[in-house]
Amino acid sequence: MVLNHTPGEVVSGIALDVAGPTGIITLDRPPVNAMDFALQARLFDVARQVAADEDVRAVVIRGAGAAFSAGADIEQMARTSANPARFTVVRGPRPGEGAFGTGAH
Repeated sequence: MVLNHTPGEVVSGIALDVAGPTGIITLDRPPVNAMDFALQARLFDVARQVAADEDVRAVVIRGAGAAFSAGADIEQMARTSANPARFTVVRGPRPGEGAFGTGAH
């Protein structure tokens, strides 16, 4: 197991559990799991960890509470809109690459 987490522990708004071959990532940022910069960064870190674990064959991403995710944290975007350098374009996997761009087929 490559994952460096305590099962079920919420770190920076995300909990990770592994149940057999399934990784379960839970967004946990009340009230509606809005994606601020810290949550986005943690989600990418956790996704990379899960992708590196050869025992994990599937990943479920879910939201705690009543909502999966409201999307981007609009309040944070409004505060940082004067500084467009805060926004980063993230490119998805190329055709033929596996999830998270690992190159797995």
